[in-house]
Amino acid sequence: MSTTTTTTSQATPAALPPSVFTLPQTAQLEALYTIIRDRTTSRGDFLFYSDRIIRLLVEEGLNHLPVVPKTVETPTGAKYEGVGFEGKICGVSILRAGEAMEAGLREVCRSVRIGKILIQRDEETSQPKLFYSKFPEDIAQRYVLLLDPMLATGGSAIKAVEVLKEHGVPEDRIIFVNLLAAPEGLRRFCSEFPALRVITGWIDQGLNEKAYIVPGLGDFGERRIVEIPVMAINIDQAAFWVNAYGDGTKQCPRSSVQSAACDHGVGQRGACVLQRRHGQQRASDAILIFAKIRLWVFTPKAAALFVVTGIGLFYYFRQEKQKLLEKKQKELESRTVGRAHVGGPFTLTSHENKPFSDKDLLGKWNFVYFGFTHCPDICPAELDKIGAVLTPLEKEYGDVFQSVFISVDPARDTVPQMKRYLADFHPRIIGLMGDYATTKSVCKAYRVYFSTPPDADPKGDYLVDHSIYVYLMDPVGQFVEAFGQSTTAEEVVERVKKEITEYEQETGRKV
Repeated sequence: MSTTTTTTSQATPAALPPSVFTLPQTAQLEALYTIIRDRTTSRGDFLFYSDRIIRLLVEEGLNHLPVVPKTVETPTGAKYEGVGFEGKICGVSILRAGEAMEAGLREVCRSVRIGKILIQRDEETSQPKLFYSKFPEDIAQRYVLLLDPMLATGGSAIKAVEVLKEHGVPEDRIIFVNLLAAPEGLRRFCSEFPALRVITGWIDQGLNEKAYIVPGLGDFGERRIVEIPVMAINIDQAAFWVNAYGDGTKQCPRSSVQSAACDHGVGQRGACVLQRRHGQQRASDAILIFAKIRLWVFTPKAAALFVVTGIGLFYYFRQEKQKLLEKKQKELESRTVGRAHVGGPFTLTSHENKPFSDKDLLGKWNFVYFGFTHCPDICPAELDKIGAVLTPLEKEYGDVFQSVFISVDPARDTVPQMKRYLADFHPRIIGLMGDYATTKSVCKAYRVYFSTPPDADPKGDYLVDHSIYVYLMDPVGQFVEAFGQSTTAEEVVERVKKEITEYEQETGRKV
């Protein structure tokens, strides 16, 4: 049996620009595409088989990176003349569908840096417009794998490359990795950037009158979204739908979530709140679910379903609330035994290049978090959560809070680096740094684990494994509580309010 196929949906190689490379057109690859094209394919199967294709695409993209000779010694003591990659790489995903390809890149490139770029159509000019971008600082010195599963007209991809070139990335250092492409978009894209290489899995027949790829596979991003049953909808999301509908009075920094909000008539203030609570992907999912719910027809059958669902939700959440209350009660009882000894004296340098010691924590309620500025996802999410906690607390209690972000990466987290990094977060967050010995001492006092080696290269491309807790310290510097990554901002706010009330009752004074 032949391992290749000849399918009418695949463009002929002669019609392709020379900078376009496709995956080997095997029967297995066509079978994978057949599965993800099928409109009846379940979401689970769509995720599994599209991820398989993405992995193949990433591997093929890495084949186009330059290599240099490299000699190593094997365990037998023999020399082996091999090769190594010539330079560092990073991925840049075009939001939001491009984010689906990040996992495939991370699976084959350990600790790879990931940048993000959001491009949407300008409603006034109908042209692609940049709304958001965040790249590694040294992206100009890296080879870039630009990730976007669908290439239709090529407008967004062209704009993304223009932005990368504005940040100093040479055209020949960019490799565009794509799952499905239309010939029209490929020719336009390659004519704009002839030195750029394109790795695509499949080339379809073309575009229809609506500029959709045909035969295509539908909206790639939407097909990867969880179709949440009504009974499983989170109360926070339900409240968001009610409160955010039609509320466009407060503008936020434009992101894929806000863009989705505009597309589906959801207020941007509510979209911002949901993004801070649940993260970008879950917020986008909730908005799309909301858009579908809005279109329901209120027939007698729908009314009966609504009533039954409401009753089910009532009893479900009442039971969950009771379980939560019992859990909180047990936690409170366990705390009566005593509090852990967390914290101690230290002297560090702030991101304003001023001395900062444990004495500067006194007199205010403090949130203490340990992390590093090169963290790709967890640290930014936790700092965003701290900001979401500080805003309502300051509104209710005033200027009695501050937060410190203590670096566990002394080699790379300099004062200028920390200052640039914190500019994107709540203004009351203070960045603190020290040398390796001081950092190790502070981490030990706060019971924080971190893996940075003492001789870390400041120019190195590495990740730091560390404990993920936000510590709450009272105005006299005593440890109160540690909030894990799964604790929501709303839960932290309620716990802090409770602690403030108990503190005022015990001490007889307010901060």
